Amino acid sequence: MVENVLNKELLSLGAWEITFGQAIAILLIIILAGVISMVFSNKYSNNFFERNGISVKSKQKLKRYLIYLLASIFFYVIIQIFDLEYDLFHTRGIVFNMSLIAKALIILQIARIADWIISNLFIQRFYSKRDSVPESHARTFNTEDKASKVVQLIVYILAIMTIISNLNIDFSLFKLKLGGEETVNVHINNVLTAILVLLIARLIVWLLTNVVMYALYKQNDVDEGSKYAINQILKYVIYVFAILIALRSLGIDMTIIMGGAAALLVGIGLGLQQTFNDFFSGLVLLFERTVSIGDILYIDGKAATVKKIGLRSSIIEPADSQSIIVPNSKLVNNSVQNWTHFDPNVRFSVQVGVAYGSDTVLVRDLLLKAAHNCKRINRYPKPFIRFQEFGDSSLNFELFFYSNEYLANEDVKSDLRFEIDRLFRENKITIPFPQRDVWIREQKNMS
Repeated sequence: MVENVLNKELLSLGAWEITFGQAIAILLIIILAGVISMVFSNKYSNNFFERNGISVKSKQKLKRYLIYLLASIFFYVIIQIFDLEYDLFHTRGIVFNMSLIAKALIILQIARIADWIISNLFIQRFYSKRDSVPESHARTFNTEDKASKVVQLIVYILAIMTIISNLNIDFSLFKLKLGGEETVNVHINNVLTAILVLLIARLIVWLLTNVVMYALYKQNDVDEGSKYAINQILKYVIYVFAILIALRSLGIDMTIIMGGAAALLVGIGLGLQQTFNDFFSGLVLLFERTVSIGDILYIDGKAATVKKIGLRSSIIEPADSQSIIVPNSKLVNNSVQNWTHFDPNVRFSVQVGVAYGSDTVLVRDLLLKAAHNCKRINRYPKPFIRFQEFGDSSLNFELFFYSNEYLANEDVKSDLRFEIDRLFRENKITIPFPQRDVWIREQKNMS
């Protein structure tokens, strides 16, 4: 009944006929265009956009996308009304005409609107409200931007796949030979599906690490090193499954891949023994967490902060801000001093010698005063003095102190030595130089 009414002729212009349904469609498009214009100029909509942290530029972009969508729908309706089904070109038995172009434009505009909604009303809103005080604005912005780009790619790939499927243009790109006589025809949608699987895996990683696990980390006050280790393990597991699914979507039989990989790994393992050693050492570090992100290591005579732990190598950064790439096997198999893994209080020391005859009690008090005067030395645990030995030329003392200036500990020691020298000069305490007594023995004339 309704279909008959919609298909009933309303107006005839020569060879062209306009039905009730087409007239209603045109009227709805005009009304929607007016509604969009009114909504975007309404103060309530402006308050909504401001409340969700959406800029004027993003707001205008959404308005433009909606207008483009209505224009594409209007274009398609006009083609149907005036029978403008002109063939543009032919390829592989497929005719590209005006309707096909209009449908493709409609799908792409819907994809752009979906991308805008997800990026601005979900991802951006989530990051703006997740923390009242973000840890790092630049880091949050980069992560948000990456998530938005992944969503954008997923939406557009889905749109392209929809266009290809609806228009029946899923061409065969190439044939993949798997071994023997077996071959697989790889089509456009096969490749797009494989890419889509990897992008969805990346989105799942983002959801787990930034939404699901973030709440658990915050609730249980998990340290940065533990967060990184758990996130990396989740990422590797998800990506392994995603790669297997992506290969499967290309039509590749996984039993053949597994069999070939087993034989290949035997040969590769001999040539890449050290690489595999580093790889498994990376897994050990992630699971055992003897070294975590942010730990201060003393390695090869340098103190450095652990910036990243990868599967094959780790990146540490000393005080000079030069990144050093260290194989993971070195962190697992060699002895490495980890200053902050269990206790953030790291002890340092400065040695000094005074002349024989000096007041040792006064020396002790002056050394403690020097430590107290240095602002970069912790008040607790308290500095303490150790009378080391009666040396050849001096009475040797060692001042022990704690400081959180891990990478700049040599600068702290330098400041402390300046202060010790100043106090010793004021109190007439002498720092002796090495002394040697030389006895000259006179030999008698034997002749």
